[in-house]
Amino acid sequence: ETASEEDIDPEQAQRDKDMQKNLALIAKYFKKIYKPNNNNLRTSSNSKNKNVDTKPQFKNDN
Repeated sequence: ETASEEDIDPEQAQRDKDMQKNLALIAKYFKKIYKPNNNNLRTSSNSKNKNVDTKPQFKNDN
């Protein structure tokens, strides 16, 4: 059961607002710091595919 907006006490509402503000700041700075270029994305994708390909396709427990 979820509480509607008016059921939340003012302190909780303020905390939620602060949390939203903090999350927005974190996201903003994360985007600022972490800017993957095409090369990073390509490398990441390749290594992921490589990991998948090197795993054994069938597992035989017998």
